Amino acid sequence: MSKNEISKEKPKIIFQKKQPKKLTNKGKLFFLIALITATLSWLQFDENEETANALRTELALRDSLNREEIRLRDKASIELQLSRDSINNENVRRRDSISYKIVEQGKNETIVALGQYSLRYDSSQNRIEKLVKDSAKKVVYLAEEPNFQARLGSAIQFIDSTDIEYRFSLTFCSYVASSSRYNIQYYVGFLESINGQCFYLYKETPFPMSMTLPKDGVGMTKFTTPKVSKDGLVVVLVKGTFSNLDGSKTFPLQTVLYYDFKRDYSGLFRGGTEKRITDYLQQF
Repeated sequence: MSKNEISKEKPKIIFQKKQPKKLTNKGKLFFLIALITATLSWLQFDENEETANALRTELALRDSLNREEIRLRDKASIELQLSRDSINNENVRRRDSISYKIVEQGKNETIVALGQYSLRYDSSQNRIEKLVKDSAKKVVYLAEEPNFQARLGSAIQFIDSTDIEYRFSLTFCSYVASSSRYNIQYYVGFLESINGQCFYLYKETPFPMSMTLPKDGVGMTKFTTPKVSKDGLVVVLVKGTFSNLDGSKTFPLQTVLYYDFKRDYSGLFRGGTEKRITDYLQQF
């Protein structure tokens, strides 16, 4: 090969630096849109974070205010109840004092009246005796017989409730004369409606045999039920016997009481409903 031919041959390129491509208009537009989108997203996130912080602060403030309001309301309620209890206790004390004076005055007047007819009241035996010269021939008039029954208008009263149960009081009164020797049980049930199904819950012995109630004296016990529906009625069958003060005579007792949640009212069942509930509950 001649020198002329060698000089005419193109040199072999081993490395060549590439020139960077210029950004097109479309690329510039895309880059601008991406930058704007990222900026808006960051601003939106920052705004949402500020809103969330403000909401959390407001909720915490409301919760604090609500707790303080509840505390103040409970404090005011307790103070009001204590004030009412104090007033009620004072009224009861005054009423009892007045009643005692009236009773004592009535006793004195009664003794005078009995003396005019040669009669005497024996308080230890709770009876009236006719006075005669020969004590072996004295005539004894027995005292009136007691009428032990549910306290009129408030036999069953709702007290309060817990998470699992309702609490009630059951009140009886010894009307007319003193009573004693109570052999009584009560059966607690739940009635869906007046004509609905009755459910047995349990039975208890409310009053001890040794208890004695004077005339118009009140005996109260407490009982509970599960949290039954307030659309129904709590029913209590009270059954047994009681005696007069000296135990010389025994009397039967049977009554069916109910408590109506909706009306906050206690009453007695009579007739067919009383019989149906009695027949059902007393079998347990």
